[in-house]
Amino acid sequence: MPIRPAEIQNKLETAINAWSQIAPDATFARMTLAQFEQSLQPSLDARARVVELEKQLTTARIERDNADKDSLQKLLNVVNSVKGDPEYGDNSALYAALGYILKTDRKSGLTRKIATVTFPVQEESTLRTSLPFSHEIPPRHSTGAITPGS
Repeated sequence: MPIRPAEIQNKLETAINAWSQIAPDATFARMTLAQFEQSLQPSLDARARVVELEKQLTTARIERDNADKDSLQKLLNVVNSVKGDPEYGDNSALYAALGYILKTDRKSGLTRKIATVTFPVQEESTLRTSLPFSHEIPPRHSTGAITPGS
């Protein structure tokens, strides 16, 4: 599994701190601490550049979103103007080309509800006498459930 960039930065900073605190004058891998830090500079510079570019990207996105709000309002004004123009209106080719549905092509919005059938519930006494078998049926509660042991 590859190491994440944040973990790499943490490892580099840990190594520099440990080396500078414990053995600042020692040489490892034929490098002094200063040479080691100098060899890491391209990585650190690239990281700083990424942070700066991310800030610029965030700023650019905010600027875009703000500009889009203004642009969408201007587009809405144009569309409403086309709808209100006697030469064009909301049944014109221009209105359709702007991406809107022509008034004549719109659905009415009318929906037909499916009818539900409800069956009347028979009274308990009627139910008992109308059954073809002879054993006793327990009485029902108001919820219509049969109680155990009844």
